[in-house]
Amino acid sequence: MPGAPNDSDEPRVDEPEGSANAIPRREPSRAPSLATAPELRELFRRMLDPELMLEILRRELPACSAEPVRVLGCGVKPAKTVSSRKAIRDGRSECVYRLEIQRASGLIREVVLQGLAPVGAGFPGPDLERRCQELGAHPEAAPFDRLALRLEALPIGLLFFPLDPAMPALAEVTGPAAPGLLAPHLAECRSGARIESSAHELRHYKPGERAVLKVRLAFAAESGAPPARTVYVKLFANEHGAVSHRDLQVLWEAARRSRWLRVPEPLGYDAHRRMLVLAEVPGERSLSEWIHCLEHELPLPEGVDHERLGCCVLAAARGLADLQQSGARPEARRTFEDVLFSLRKDRELLAGRSHGAPRELVTQALGLIERLEGAAPEEEPLVPSHGGARHKQTIGDEHGLTFVDWDGFCLANPALDAATFLARLRLEPITNPGHGSELESLAGIFRKEFLRLNPAAARYLGLYEGLVLTEQMLRSFRRSAGGVDGPGAARLARSAEECLGSLADGE
Repeated sequence: MPGAPNDSDEPRVDEPEGSANAIPRREPSRAPSLATAPELRELFRRMLDPELMLEILRRELPACSAEPVRVLGCGVKPAKTVSSRKAIRDGRSECVYRLEIQRASGLIREVVLQGLAPVGAGFPGPDLERRCQELGAHPEAAPFDRLALRLEALPIGLLFFPLDPAMPALAEVTGPAAPGLLAPHLAECRSGARIESSAHELRHYKPGERAVLKVRLAFAAESGAPPARTVYVKLFANEHGAVSHRDLQVLWEAARRSRWLRVPEPLGYDAHRRMLVLAEVPGERSLSEWIHCLEHELPLPEGVDHERLGCCVLAAARGLADLQQSGARPEARRTFEDVLFSLRKDRELLAGRSHGAPRELVTQALGLIERLEGAAPEEEPLVPSHGGARHKQTIGDEHGLTFVDWDGFCLANPALDAATFLARLRLEPITNPGHGSELESLAGIFRKEFLRLNPAAARYLGLYEGLVLTEQMLRSFRRSAGGVDGPGAARLARSAEECLGSLADGE
């Protein structure tokens, strides 16, 4: 759907682009999604079981290595595509494995693999085999000499990073060619500086869709440039990178004129490689870290209190208000009817196949879709929108927040970003009563400030809050991670009903 937000709460290899630091995350659920077909549920459960997969990989991976290796640990996160409607309809699953391996020299390193299931006996096939041979000497692949294989124990295929058929430039950017690829996009290099070396970290990976790399560049001493700088490199499997670059250029100019709107600086775009280069955003993920503490009843860092958190959410509301007044006109649109079209696909999914969801939960979901259809506005104003704004996509504190991850940038109702921010802020107290109660107070501070700056949005905010909560509830049917279980989904449904009920009451 054009303009649909990329769901940053889906599992990532690390944190969003432009981020300076990672923070601890809740471990995702290992169970297959509620919408998984019964005949595939056991396979997908095994695929998501890190202890079982560790045992299997310890047994099978040494045969793919040019030297003795030990698999010390295995982490697994379902890929975003595992929860897509197409994946559920086609009966397939994808995930990302992060392995800790020890080489013969004693060196311990991380290896990233994409898992696919089910795959047939012919996997990986001649095309992938040829690509594996081309990448055999890639430094990221060492010490493995087989970069695609089918496990003997389960019908699961594995692709070793950076082998990704949809993003061949991953191999270039993570190899020795990186300095030459990035130099044209850096002002230092255009002024004569020379990149002496580069080192990368994989920050975000959705196999077959996009990847984000944090790249540390060191300049030669005689260049006259600072010793080093960090950039973020975002690779796409489609042409959306060009659109993202164009939109970010417009937003960057708007942000330079704004008091509160802040966005990552776009440094350049390589159309051939679908590679977007972004400057590192200064600061830390303070708001996200502090909210994480509240969600899990952890003590806040020294010097952080409710007043400071309130100032942070005020900065978020003001930044979104500045965005709406920026005059930017992205091509993508996301109207209420667009979202309803998407929710109707969930209705077909629930009505058309066997699944593990309780009947009463399905009834609630179907009822919510029907209520939203009845409340749909005939016309609505459209303004520039992040498309999926939430605290996890911010860097900074009360002095200013930079919103990152603009893949969902679009024209939308002025209530969309506010409703999304509020729904994600309230997710923990809604789904786990008794946890994160202070977040409801912060949501009230954000809501009051946003409506002060955008009084016309009051007409739509309750409706869009109900819409976003319904989306979140329906997504729980398709997710195999994220921490929203059956009872949590039921509570999301009740909260959505309350929002829609307030419309009927004329509030």
